[in-house]
Amino acid sequence: AARLGGGTWSTSGKPWWQMAAESFVPWSGAPSEVTQYGDVSIRPAYAEFVGADAYVSIHANASGSSSNGGTANGLSTYRYSCNDYADHSRSDLATGCDDPPGSKRLLEAAHASMLRRVRGTWDANFGDRLGRVANFGELRTLDGIPGILVETAFFDNIASPAGSPPPKMADNKALHDPRFRESIALGLAEGLAEYFGSTTRLPLRPDVLFARNQRDGTVRL
Repeated sequence: AARLGGGTWSTSGKPWWQMAAESFVPWSGAPSEVTQYGDVSIRPAYAEFVGADAYVSIHANASGSSSNGGTANGLSTYRYSCNDYADHSRSDLATGCDDPPGSKRLLEAAHASMLRRVRGTWDANFGDRLGRVANFGELRTLDGIPGILVETAFFDNIASPAGSPPPKMADNKALHDPRFRESIALGLAEGLAEYFGSTTRLPLRPDVLFARNQRDGTVRL
């Protein structure tokens, strides 16, 4: 089965994928203890409300450098710091915190698997910024399920990525390549399977099915 599109929000007339979680979650019927949060913290709260087994937030990173985005590059994965460790501290050194329980093991499985995939199928020199902890709004409201936040690459790294040897291209260019995005996605899926103890092999990407936008606004499969 294949689903194309996620519908449109009647209030704005825009597709749901363009809308913030702060708009979608109340519309979905979530209670006030979930909708009380702003657009960032409402996301993990909603994941717990719908009964998810784990929470994974996927992002692209930014260095904030004014010089072509700087040379910062690579993959990092975060879990909640328990507000006991400085933001961006190493996860393996934050031994007194695993909140919610299982988050540390989830981070380790997901990060190692993504890095293995990316370096094995995309770029052997792709940067590893390690597992980290932080007091992020996308993690701190989690209570009953493990959760992580993935920073896949730096969207503002557009030239001269750092490393010895350096990656084959700037992170911004990698993010625009579907082969890089697929390696991240497959690595994350494999890491989740490992975390949950599944031995099921990932299905292969279909190579004969395609969707094409038509001039009349319809989609042809």
